[in-house]
Amino acid sequence: MQKREAAKPSPRTLSRLRGLGLLALAVAMLSHGVPLAHSPQQSFASGTFTVEFDGNNSQHQGGVVTGSVPADVSAAANSELTLPGKGDLARFGFTFEGWQADGAGATYEEGDTYTVTADVTFSAQWGIPEAARLFHLGDEQQLEMPSTAGMRGLTTDGISLFYVTGDQTNAVVSRVGVDGTDQDDLTVTGDDALTVITSVASGNRDLAYSSGHIWVREDGTAESKLYAISVASGVMVEVDLPSGKPFFDGQTWLTGNIIDFPDGRIGAVSRNKQALDSAQSKDGTSPLVCPVGFYCKVLRLYDVVYDSDTPSNPPTLTHSEDILLADDDARIEGTDSTTCWNATTVPSGTNGWPCDDHGIATDGTYLYQSHHSRGYKVWALQSNAPSYVVFNGDGTKILTADEDACGAASGVSGGLCPISGPYASGAIMSNATYFTRDHVNERYMMGDFGNPSSGVLVTESRTPPPGGPGEVDAPSAPRSVSAVGGDQQAVISWSAPITGAPIVSYTVTASPGSETCVTSGTTCTIASLTNGTAYTFSVVARNVGGASPFATSNGVSPQTPGGDDSEEEPQTGTSSSKTPSSGLVPPTIPTTPPSGGRTAPDTETVSVSVKPVGQPVRRPGSVFDPNAPSRATVGGLPTSLRQIPLGPDGVSVVAGAFQFGVSLDRRNGGEIRTAAFSDSLELFMPEVQPAGVSGKGSYPGSFVQLWLPGTGSDSREIARIPVRSDGTFASTVSFQADALQQPVPVGRQVLQVVGYDEDGNQTVVDMTINIGQGAPAPEPNRQVGELPALGAGQSLATSGGLPQEVSVTGIPEAGNVVVEGPDWMINVNADRDNGVVETDEGQVLVRLDQSSVGTTSGSGFMAGTLASVWLFSEPTLMATVTVDDNGEFSSEFLVDARLIAPGEHTLQVQGIGNDGLLKAANLGVLVEQPVVLTSEGASSWLFWVVGVLLLALLLILFFSLARRRRSERA
Repeated sequence: MQKREAAKPSPRTLSRLRGLGLLALAVAMLSHGVPLAHSPQQSFASGTFTVEFDGNNSQHQGGVVTGSVPADVSAAANSELTLPGKGDLARFGFTFEGWQADGAGATYEEGDTYTVTADVTFSAQWGIPEAARLFHLGDEQQLEMPSTAGMRGLTTDGISLFYVTGDQTNAVVSRVGVDGTDQDDLTVTGDDALTVITSVASGNRDLAYSSGHIWVREDGTAESKLYAISVASGVMVEVDLPSGKPFFDGQTWLTGNIIDFPDGRIGAVSRNKQALDSAQSKDGTSPLVCPVGFYCKVLRLYDVVYDSDTPSNPPTLTHSEDILLADDDARIEGTDSTTCWNATTVPSGTNGWPCDDHGIATDGTYLYQSHHSRGYKVWALQSNAPSYVVFNGDGTKILTADEDACGAASGVSGGLCPISGPYASGAIMSNATYFTRDHVNERYMMGDFGNPSSGVLVTESRTPPPGGPGEVDAPSAPRSVSAVGGDQQAVISWSAPITGAPIVSYTVTASPGSETCVTSGTTCTIASLTNGTAYTFSVVARNVGGASPFATSNGVSPQTPGGDDSEEEPQTGTSSSKTPSSGLVPPTIPTTPPSGGRTAPDTETVSVSVKPVGQPVRRPGSVFDPNAPSRATVGGLPTSLRQIPLGPDGVSVVAGAFQFGVSLDRRNGGEIRTAAFSDSLELFMPEVQPAGVSGKGSYPGSFVQLWLPGTGSDSREIARIPVRSDGTFASTVSFQADALQQPVPVGRQVLQVVGYDEDGNQTVVDMTINIGQGAPAPEPNRQVGELPALGAGQSLATSGGLPQEVSVTGIPEAGNVVVEGPDWMINVNADRDNGVVETDEGQVLVRLDQSSVGTTSGSGFMAGTLASVWLFSEPTLMATVTVDDNGEFSSEFLVDARLIAPGEHTLQVQGIGNDGLLKAANLGVLVEQPVVLTSEGASSWLFWVVGVLLLALLLILFFSLARRRRSERA
């Protein structure tokens, strides 16, 4: 309900109205040639200042900013400037944090205000994500190693760590679990195996892993040979490099560096200035030229081609691309022995920083490179464009007392963040040299050259921003799964998936029961089965991008020797295979996390709760923020989330084994966008419309729920989709509210998807959906399901279609009606020549005629949306106007006699509030017919005028004649 009063409006409203009145007065005076008063203190020269914006491409270190800065602004002295967002401004690898005035002081975020007292330049402020500065953050672990000698080379497949000991005299690669537990060493066989492995022990080469093989270079020179060692068999073979695409020379000591990417590619980094000295660096997918003022080297990458179904065929390489690494550090040209080895120790032409390259590693977006007795630098990798340094932990910048060279608090770049030495977590590295990344468990690992007690330093996981050239998709399901029963065992075999990056491992799970096996091959044996019991087996493939859908075998019953296998009807080896009659036991996804990490759930048949939730799932201490990156939890713990665009109007989302996709209506403008705030993919609907939702990897019999959490207290469940017996689900989801329901809010908001994965773990995904306003339409009173039909003097305000208490104030002397809600205001001004505002017993009556031109204005509305004016009984759109950046609008509207009949009507002024709900002010107005003379009336009026004039003339003539007669007599 609303209260109506004829009292004076609030001071806020009076202030607005006075401002409108003064503006109108000023316009009127100027239009009539009346000059405004002039004050010397308010002159343009001293009272108007220029506000500029700068992309700030040199913060931290040199680089490139793309996009456009906001346009310059002229602002009056002491005026309040509202800071804009970044728009399409971007600096690859960095996060936008706000604006800083004239390079000092506080950082202003979008929407903050700044008092303008002089010309000012706001510089963009770029933050360095933790994924680009992982060492010395304080959460490192230290794995103890069984070796009594130093480490030479380091790589991992996510299950085992592979390295060569410093005292190795045999063709042996040492191996331990990624948690430091003992595993059998790998004996290497093949031509030159002893020579290659023992030369690795000399120290100037590293190891890499891809496609079931350990990779090592012959040496660090250009044209050096490359070898691949099978993890399954230990067989080493020489692999030819693509013609014309050899390795480059390495830098100084660890010349034989080598790197592996999450997508399975391998490569190596050249020496400094390679891009300037060698035409080869300009080969690749596009010409690469080192930017002026920068020093460059080249990361050359190769695709690994290997068929795991025919392991006897060795892997081959094709050239993938060359990535240019640009650095503006002038010490590359220097000989400062305090920061680098001097010119007598360094090969001619390559002296200066970073003159002693050590290990390299990457997550596909950032590339880390460490340096002997120094720190490390990190580049943000880009294809077909120079890649610039995003964090310099090997600089000479003198930091203030509250700055941290390692960037633990704020990402300060340019100081010295030593790669060796004690760490904030207490871990100690005396000579950090070999560098790798565990792509399966998403952690970096650093090996110590000289001190075996240092073991391996392991960072915690940080997810990089999307956009790097090394993003990876999970594999498709394994194919042709077959099981053959034996005595208390079964042999299961299959074919590799047809899509996805190289496979790290397969996990086979028996159903019923809890027996599993993990292998990197395509066959395994599961023992300890019960003879006479019918079993099926599910197989899951895993690569660095995640787990595949499971594929199921035929059924078998193990028997004692001489018994009947009782092989059952085969089932299709796909993710949509039939559910065994004994019930589905979800497969285990293999991970071997370090001590203290979250282990994969077991496969015992247990009772799990998969009840639908009664409200959105909130993380402790968090809010539902549509500007935050998309995120996910599995079993209450944060997990990595991948969003894969499926054309312009679809997206696939993967969180562990749980996968779902959303398809929008492209014909009506639905599309997938990249959010400027977070670089995550978001759903955009130009208006409320249905969407297709489907997925797999869910717990059979459970539900997948879609929520709009709002702020938490105003949440609504959009859909509850049942999961089929094979773990799949599909539905068309409507965001359209019924006539009596409050509509879905307009604007950017969180969409939460809640379900249970195939292991019964609750999986929660929060992502952003942006719902547009749609075409203008009159707003009904959703409490009764009809448009308001108000009598003259009545009023009604609604929010989201439901009545809302407001203040309605009439100001007859100004011809205004002011409607004030809790956080919005609408003002209607009647036409002074053809309209009037009256107040009587608490009611406010607006009289208009069929030629009135009224005005309306408002504040407290969502910027960029449309406000509109309607008049009905028969709904007639009078005006539309876009809300400005301050949340305000103003517009005229015409009461057109050709469309509007005389009588009582409802005038509705509406706009989208900042909460995304439509606010509507409805006033009962009286439209009157203007006074118009008919032709008959006009003739009568003219007759009387002429008659009066004739009578006046006769009287004048009579008095004139009378005066003449008196004069003649006299």
